[in-house]
Amino acid sequence: MLFIVKFILLAIIYILIEEIHMLRTTLFTFLLVFFFGLTAFAGLNPPADFRLAGSETGGGTPTNDSNSINFNNLRLTSYANQGGSGRVTITDNGNTIQIAGNNWVQSEQSIYSISQDTVLEFDFMSTREGEISGIGFDEDNNLTNDQRIFQLFGTQNWNQGIQSEQQYNAGDLGRWVHFAIPVGHYYTGKAMHLVLANDHDRSPADGTSYFKNVQLTGGGSSIPPDTGTSDTATITILPRQEVDGYKVYYKTDTNSPSYNGTGLNEGNSPIDIGNRTSYTVTGLQKNTLYHFAVTAYRGNEESGYSEEATIIKH
Repeated sequence: MLFIVKFILLAIIYILIEEIHMLRTTLFTFLLVFFFGLTAFAGLNPPADFRLAGSETGGGTPTNDSNSINFNNLRLTSYANQGGSGRVTITDNGNTIQIAGNNWVQSEQSIYSISQDTVLEFDFMSTREGEISGIGFDEDNNLTNDQRIFQLFGTQNWNQGIQSEQQYNAGDLGRWVHFAIPVGHYYTGKAMHLVLANDHDRSPADGTSYFKNVQLTGGGSSIPPDTGTSDTATITILPRQEVDGYKVYYKTDTNSPSYNGTGLNEGNSPIDIGNRTSYTVTGLQKNTLYHFAVTAYRGNEESGYSEEATIIKH
């Protein structure tokens, strides 16, 4: 009997020791998570948002709330070596573009962002059918890799194009048809070029494509606000927490992973603007696309980059 009592007492002591050990382990783990997780909990976030506006913007520049494309603000170049003998005409204060003959063009600026929710809306008209009439976005100026261009109309069964469910047809010739294409269902990407195609290389090669009221809608899609003409840019920051200040980063090389810009009168990238939430940079060069991002800092700690915005001077 005495043996059994001793055994029970030893078992109770063992259990108590184990409980104390588990309590210490749990307490140590909690403290470890608390102290080592503290940096993450208290870490700086990028500014909630910022606006980039030119002080001498050109006519028809989109407002901060607009995702409409103004063709007067775009430099158009040949796409995928498909530039031909066609003619490009911009009318209606930049709201409408006409491509006649044989011509594929893209925006020289890679300023468009396409998210999964992006919808491309526009009105399209043709007065004479060519082989391919199309619109889309591309990041690499390559016509033969991933499908990027939506074929709206044309006699050619182009297997490299994305066929629109709402196809323009011969019965629509001479009248406008509204399209709403969920581009983000087909591809996404940042720093993309707008592409417009009117392929008609068979005599008399006078097919025409008209595009107007072109805009991006849907969460995450964007045309950078106030992409216009200016030699100065004013940055307005919307703070999200108490910080010591902000840094403005910029670059002119679209393909560069680093904001390593040089040449602005206020200095090379980054520019420390202190705790100001409005700041103007000067000395933007003509025909140069500038990419801007903002970070926040507190002491030696610095946040990641904000979303990017761009501006160009013609």
